[in-house]
Amino acid sequence: MSLPDTSHIVFLFTLTFLLTLVATHVIIKISFSKNIVGRDVHKPWNSYASGIGGISLIIGVLTPLIFYSGAKALAIVLSSLFALVIGLIDDLKRLPAITKTLLSTIPGVPLIIFNQYYPYPYIPFIGEARLILLYPLLVLLGYAVALNAVNMSDTHNGLIAGVLLIFFSSILPLARDHEILLFILSMIASLSAFLIYNSYPAKSFVGNSGSFILGSWVASVSFVERIEYLTLIALFPLVINGFSIIISVRGLKERREIAVRPVKVISGLIYGNKDPKAPITLANIASLRKPLRETEFVIAVYMLILISTILGISLFYVK
Repeated sequence: MSLPDTSHIVFLFTLTFLLTLVATHVIIKISFSKNIVGRDVHKPWNSYASGIGGISLIIGVLTPLIFYSGAKALAIVLSSLFALVIGLIDDLKRLPAITKTLLSTIPGVPLIIFNQYYPYPYIPFIGEARLILLYPLLVLLGYAVALNAVNMSDTHNGLIAGVLLIFFSSILPLARDHEILLFILSMIASLSAFLIYNSYPAKSFVGNSGSFILGSWVASVSFVERIEYLTLIALFPLVINGFSIIISVRGLKERREIAVRPVKVISGLIYGNKDPKAPITLANIASLRKPLRETEFVIAVYMLILISTILGISLFYVK
C-alpha cells in the first residue's frame, strides 16, 4: 500500500487536533457543572480540574477510520473503547485495585480475536522468539502492564500526556505499517491538543479513563508494529515506577487506600516523603535530596523518557 499523501496527513492531524481540543473544552464544562472534578494536591492554592477530561483522547483513534477501517483498525479502536469504559467506571465508581487490574486485560482481547499480533517477537542480539502458544497470554499481560503503568504514572500536570507525546513522536518515522502510521499521527495530534488543557496549571486531568486509553495505545502499537522490546526500554521508567509502588505499599492498592503520600507539597515545592511507609515513586526519589517545582519534575521525566526512548530505538535496530 502506498504512503498516505501529504493532504491526507495534514487533514487527519488538523481534524484530530481540533476535535480533541473542542471535546476537552466541552468535557471540562460538563465536569464542573456536574461536580466531577478533582483537587490538584500539588498546588499551594485550591486548584481543581476536570476528573474525566481524558475521555476526549478517544478521538485519537476514531478519526483515522475516515481513511482506514480494516480488521487492524477495528482491533485498535475496540481496545481503546474497552479501556475507556473500564477507566470511566473507575473514575465514577472507584473499582477495587485487583478488579481493575484484572479488567485491564480485556482491551487486549480484540487484538487476539482479530489475529492482529505476530507471535515471533524480535529480541535484539537474539533474533525472533517463537512463542505461538504463550504469546496470546503475553498480549493480555502486556495490556495490563501498559494500562496500569500509565495510570500509576499520571501524577502531575502534563506528565503522562507529554511522555507519550515524546514516545509516539519518536516512533512515528519507524512505522512499517501505513495504517499504523495514520493512527500514531492521530494519537500525536490528540495528545498535542489535550496538553493545552492538561499542562501546568491543568484545567483537565487525564483521569483513569484517559490513562487507560493511553495505555491501550501503547500496547496496541507495540504489538501490531512488533516493537515490544523497544517500547519496554523506552517506557521502562514508567514500568519501574509502577512496580516500585506495588512493592513499597505491599500489594495492589487504590490511591485512596494508601495513607501516606509519596511527597509533601510546601509553598509550591515538592519534597520527597522520608516516611518508610511512603510509596516509592519517581517523584519521591527525585525530590528526596532537593525540593522541586512541579514543572521541574515533569521536565526531568520528559528528559528521562527521551533518553530511554533513544536507547530503546538504538538497541532495537542493532542487528
